[in-house]
Parts: sequence; structure tokens; C-alpha cells
Amino acid sequence: MLNVNTTSDTLSLSLGRDPNVIVERKKVKDKSSIQLFGNNRKIERNWEISIRNNKRSAIQLVIEDQYPLSNNGDIRVELTESGNAK
Repeated sequence: MLNVNTTSDTLSLSLGRDPNVIVERKKVKDKSSIQLFGNNRKIERNWEISIRNNKRSAIQLVIEDQYPLSNNGDIRVELTESGNAK
């Protein structure tokens, strides 16, 4: 569906994944840790996202990622470091 009521003169469309742009998301094992505090345990996980552009021209890229949320009140999930991400 296209919204014809947009006031912009530019129409942005996603045509799917580009095979010439390679995105990898890897778990960093060196920085991950598990700590025990009595009956509580703290698990810290770190991920690395790397992107490689195999095109001959520069591209504009927006990277979006997510982290899990818990519905269980006994489990607390927090983002401890996001770099310059919003």
C-alpha cells in the first residue's frame, strides 16, 4: 500500500535484501559472562554487527536491531551499552 497523502517529493521503497551488502551479527564470546549472586544470576551477552559493502558505489544504510524484553517480573533485561545508537 502506498500513502498518497505524503507531502514529500521523495518516495522511499524497500525492495528487499541486497546481495551485495553483507550483514553479519555475531556473539562476542570474550566479553560474555555469567555471574552468580546467591539465588540470582547475571548473564551478560555482547553482539557485534559487521557490514560489508561489495558495491562499487557508496550506499546510505540504516541499521536496526532489537534486544529481548521479558514478560516475567523475575527476569530483568537491560541494555547496558549501545554505543552511539538511538
